[in-house]
Amino acid sequence: FILMKNQILILSLFLSILFMRDEISIEIITTNDLHGNIAPQKAWFMNPGFPPDISGGAALLNYVKENRKESDLEILVFDAGNFFQGHPYGMNDGGLKMIEWMNQLEYTALVPGENDFVLGQENLNKLADKAKFPFLMTNLICDDCKLLSDNIKPYIIKDIGDVKIGILGIVNSAIEGLVPSEKIKGIKLENSIKSIEKGVSLLKEKKVNSIIVLTSSGVPWDRDEKYDEFEEKLENQSIDPYLMDLNSIELGRFSNGVDVIVSGGISKGYNLPWYDPYSHVYIFQNYGNGTGFGHFKIDFDSSTKIFKGYQTMVDGKVGQTLLSDDFDSDADEYSKIEEHNTKVIADLYKPLNLKESPLQSINNIIQKKTNYDQWDIPQLGTDLTL
Repeated sequence: FILMKNQILILSLFLSILFMRDEISIEIITTNDLHGNIAPQKAWFMNPGFPPDISGGAALLNYVKENRKESDLEILVFDAGNFFQGHPYGMNDGGLKMIEWMNQLEYTALVPGENDFVLGQENLNKLADKAKFPFLMTNLICDDCKLLSDNIKPYIIKDIGDVKIGILGIVNSAIEGLVPSEKIKGIKLENSIKSIEKGVSLLKEKKVNSIIVLTSSGVPWDRDEKYDEFEEKLENQSIDPYLMDLNSIELGRFSNGVDVIVSGGISKGYNLPWYDPYSHVYIFQNYGNGTGFGHFKIDFDSSTKIFKGYQTMVDGKVGQTLLSDDFDSDADEYSKIEEHNTKVIADLYKPLNLKESPLQSINNIIQKKTNYDQWDIPQLGTDLTL
């Protein structure tokens, strides 16, 4: 009996070692739609009467640092757009404080969202220059535009052990209807599917084993219903996806060769990813406004380097809320963020000084002028009577 027990233990140990060698894993931490809000805040959305505290950026910084110390796996950190516009903390200096914070977290890459163009191309280009990580814009067509930073790239490749990971960035192609035309003069965004197909083909030529897409196209609310509606239109051939602006799950339907999509663009989070039955891609999106983040692990077969799937890292959920009770903060960073946030809020609400020079007028918006005087309308009355 003792001999048999020892044999079973040896066999179990052998199988454990064999299983460990049979898998390569990479951890991924994600944010989206931060909107410049990394300061401590109240979680009014959880309990309007007694909202718990959210520690924000200081807690996420501490979480990433501690995981890098404790984990023996490579950790990639991604942002899926709209990272600075929306809160005084991010807008006060045009996003520079946000980039400073993201540099501390050692982000791997981000894709800009439509709101990141709100202060113009020159500002976004300056932020890319300040970042220690690339801004990915695979579908960017720059026709004498201002996005000229060497840090703006169509893709990157990460060599992690024996696995090569290709990363693309798809900017929301609906940006022309979401951003004043003056801010995106000279910018065109190629159809998302066309850019995905070109990007996948290029990366496969470079012998990548897996492809991750960052996109600011947004996973919509009621994703099941929206996907069913889209699928019905495809079956009826009433739409051409190559001529459309697509959200993230619509894009995922045609993302053959892609394993993971990290989405932003809508501040709606999901605890588990969307899985597309056609392309077999997993699509992740978190709640926005600095309230949380995502954390999961992707696995590869060690011999074939083929993507095997994902695993959650905390409590069976991808999305995590940065509650003070659950996540400790980096004390120094907490003080810095709180001090800056107090200052910018005070600046925002300081009394108006009427002696100051007037604010600059809003830039003229380039508009297409159309003559609508095309028809003869009969006179129905006079200036005095109808």
